[in-house]
Order: sequence, then C-alpha cells, then structure tokens
Amino acid sequence: MKQEEDKLRRDYNQKLNEKETEITEKDAKLTEQNVELTEQDTKLAANANEMKEKDAQLNVNAIEMKKMDEEIATKNDELQNLQIINDRLTGENRQLENEKIALEQTASSAQSDG
Repeated sequence: MKQEEDKLRRDYNQKLNEKETEITEKDAKLTEQNVELTEQDTKLAANANEMKEKDAQLNVNAIEMKKMDEEIATKNDELQNLQIINDRLTGENRQLENEKIALEQTASSAQSDG
C-alpha cells in the first residue's frame, strides 16, 4: 500500500511539476509578448507625438500662408491702383504731347506766314 501511495504521489508530483513548467513557459511567452507590445506602444506614442508636432507645424504654415495670401491680395490691389494711375498719366501725357505738337505746328505756320 505504501508503495502504491508513493507511486501515486510521485505521479502526482511529476504531473504537477509538468504543469508548473508548462505554466512557467506560457508565462515567459506572455511576458515576452508583453515586452514586445510595450515596445510597440512606446513607438506608437512617439509616432503620435511626432504627428502632433507635424500637425502643429502645418497649422503654423497654414496661418503663414494665409497671411502671405492676404499680403499678395493687398499688393495686387496696390498694383491695380498704380496701373490705373499710370494709364491716366499716360493719357494725360499723350494729350500734352498732342497739344505740344499742335502748338509747334501753329508756331511753325505762323513763322511761315509771318
């Protein structure tokens, strides 16, 4: 009887040791997976921070571009006003040139007649 109990105990202890080994191996695999997931999570967090920084920079760039667009629109308005003034002055200049030519012709005719 004692031998039978000892054998049962040994079998039980062997199976218990096998289960403990199996659990330890599974735990080690899970720990390894956890480490890998933690590393991936860290990388994802770093990527998210980088994306936030890039997004913030894009927002700054968009604001700067809007300001530049406004400056360009203002400069275009100023240019149009200067072109209008230039066209008016060009017209006045032509008129003065025509008057000058007319006066020169009148003076030349007066000298010829005179």
